[in-house]
Amino acid sequence: MRTRKDINLPLWARAADAAAMILTLIAVLAALYPFQIDALHLSVRRFSRPLMAAVVIAVARHAFVRAPTLPAIVRDAVITFSHRHAALSFAVPVALVTRALVLLVGYIAALTIPFPSDSPIPYSRSNAWWDLPFRWDAGWYLNVVKNGYSWTGEAGVGQTLNFFPAYPLLVRAIASIVSPTAMPRDAALAWTATMVSIAAFAAAAVYLYRFAAEQFGDRIASAAVVILAAYPFAVFYSAVYSESLFLLCTIAAWYHMRRSEHVAAFVWGAIAGLCRPNGALLSIALIVDAIARRARSAPAFTAAAAPLAGMLLYSAFAYHLTGRPFVWVELQRAAWGRTYQGLSSTVGTELKLLYEIGLVRYLNAWPWQALNLAPTVGTLISVWPVTRRLGIAAGVFVAANTLLPLLNGGLVGMGRYTATLFPMFVWLALAVDGRWLGVVACCFGAGQALIAALFFTWRPIM
Repeated sequence: MRTRKDINLPLWARAADAAAMILTLIAVLAALYPFQIDALHLSVRRFSRPLMAAVVIAVARHAFVRAPTLPAIVRDAVITFSHRHAALSFAVPVALVTRALVLLVGYIAALTIPFPSDSPIPYSRSNAWWDLPFRWDAGWYLNVVKNGYSWTGEAGVGQTLNFFPAYPLLVRAIASIVSPTAMPRDAALAWTATMVSIAAFAAAAVYLYRFAAEQFGDRIASAAVVILAAYPFAVFYSAVYSESLFLLCTIAAWYHMRRSEHVAAFVWGAIAGLCRPNGALLSIALIVDAIARRARSAPAFTAAAAPLAGMLLYSAFAYHLTGRPFVWVELQRAAWGRTYQGLSSTVGTELKLLYEIGLVRYLNAWPWQALNLAPTVGTLISVWPVTRRLGIAAGVFVAANTLLPLLNGGLVGMGRYTATLFPMFVWLALAVDGRWLGVVACCFGAGQALIAALFFTWRPIM
């Protein structure tokens, strides 16, 4: 709340406070890594200069106007903001802190744990920080960012067309405006992509909070954000992967559909369809949700069809480039080996084997399988309670986005697929409401630290 002293603060003092805070923010960003803004022809290579300027301005301002002090104004503004914007004040710090911790764990792991002999990047302590984002599929996304799409005519060989365009195009747009300096060009691009992933995850956490708060209140919304951020396979929200943007688009499309904001829902849904091959499945859930809520209007069904339209738009581009609209499906099967496998031959076989030989022997023989089996079984178990607590559309969404990749490739990458199933995290928040939240968050956080260490040291967790 503003006091009389706040109201009577001279205009020049307010401008000085604003300048000091902006310069401090620039110094913090430059301390993380030097950057430049091409559009403004601005380059900040040393954090000491903007920090010193901020200190000089703040000292001069307080020499003439001592009260209210700048720290007091900032404190009151934070308190007021947190009361008025609970989603932003809670979800964004949780998202940013957990993403930073994942990168820290990954960096320490890359410094201390030797890489496998067949890793694409050799072990190097001197380059560990610069090389940190270059893990697994990151190279494919960065190739699209730098060179766009190409087609060699061989479906049996990995191609960039297997990676949908929304995320790399967003990274390209951001990189054309702001890019870090004082690091190799490829590393600068990779770190820019990492920051895009983190920012998209923070926005997704805000939407998740709002989505859950409207139905179940702020306590459940806070718990859902914490559980999502702590989930072991949330590691990919700190990586050069499209998971963050896909999560943001799916939650945002669903949120706006529930509020009958069909234009926003259409835009977010279309981007979701352009994010990942399974993005089109969101249309099924949104249509079921519209029918269940009796929102059977043309705008509602048009917005619900947007994810499917996004997938078809990318398929039209693929047809223009290759003459084969669903070449990305062919690449999934031929180059990445994702072919149909029955549920009994994947989960059923693994569970039977686990039962016969015991957990210790199973983990010793197939640790990577176990890492993906656990979230797969957990997600399948959650389908019914998610349906019961959040509605049939939520259950359909979780089931479809679990069964399709599972039946079309087995356990490979299933942990990563489950990380974007946001209704499951809302249900978990409802299920553990109370003292069990801390237990679940700690267990998930420990699991995420393990996955981060494995992921950033080139262990095949996918």
